[in-house]
Amino acid sequence: MTSALGLLGERGIGPDMVLRGFLAPSVATQLLYDLSLAVWAREAGSDEPLPSAPTMQPWLRYVEDCLSSCRGADGEITLDHLLHETRRGARRHHIDRWIEEAAAAHLIAWKLEGYERTEAVLDHRVSAGGQSVSRWVYERFTRTSPQEWCTRSVELEIAWTSDPQGISGLTGISVDVLAERRFPKPVLWNALGLSVVSELQRGDSESVDAEQVLEDILLAIQVGDRFAAVHRARKAWLNDPQNAVWGNALAFCSIPDDPELAIRLLKTVPNEVENVSKSVNLAAAYIVLGDLERAGRQFDSIGGRVAAWYWDPASLWTGNPVAVEIEPTRWLDSAREMLRAASGE
Repeated sequence: MTSALGLLGERGIGPDMVLRGFLAPSVATQLLYDLSLAVWAREAGSDEPLPSAPTMQPWLRYVEDCLSSCRGADGEITLDHLLHETRRGARRHHIDRWIEEAAAAHLIAWKLEGYERTEAVLDHRVSAGGQSVSRWVYERFTRTSPQEWCTRSVELEIAWTSDPQGISGLTGISVDVLAERRFPKPVLWNALGLSVVSELQRGDSESVDAEQVLEDILLAIQVGDRFAAVHRARKAWLNDPQNAVWGNALAFCSIPDDPELAIRLLKTVPNEVENVSKSVNLAAAYIVLGDLERAGRQFDSIGGRVAAWYWDPASLWTGNPVAVEIEPTRWLDSAREMLRAASGE
């Protein structure tokens, strides 16, 4: 598997995009489904033994932990509730951390506990065109028929037949590599029709409620769950990396724990977009890095009295980050006071 991922990289297809964006989440979903069925059957009185392989034991423990969260008042377990809890419940961050942080070899080995951590570069997890373009690349090289693809992937395939160079530029993959697979247009139009009908029947929607996502991020920060906030912001950014709203959101969430990423993201935001927030957040990121000189250089660009959520500068300096709703001018006063104290004035 590792050699296959290496070959993908040589052809311009990001191994991290394939592994962390699609393969690992798919494996986790199927594994949790199978183990949930097994645990649920045991609860229902089945004598069928649970998987005994050592690799499976951490996954089983995860499902067992989820079990306690979905018991009814009479002790009855419903399979739907258990499946929902394993996929979206409060413990889900354990799975998300594994996908995002585990070394490639330990992802491939399904090693959920005691895995080696790696600093996966966020940019390597998605193509320039966003998550939908990345999914199209993944599906066209891993699934036999366009009828197995999502609707957006079929649409992108049709677009590629009309503008190979333009679509190729969104993927970072050469036209020659993409041209290794071709489909007749009638096949694509038929697949698109079937996909749209199926999507409507399921009630699926790809729309993103930006306000709701931002509220979810802020709520996670307010309750002290920075990982959940970063995960939600990262998911939105991966879906649309050119959107300055998501770049700002992910940068803000990343300041306490990954200030270098925050700075890199903020520097891609045009100056005319959220200019005050950009300067405050850049200064905050430099404070976390201990680079007070660069933090101070941002001060001239900070002003205004429209309150927003920022990281308290003193809390960042002491290593106990707290987000507060504050006016930029008041944040600036606090930052200057913190810098004076830090320099012994």
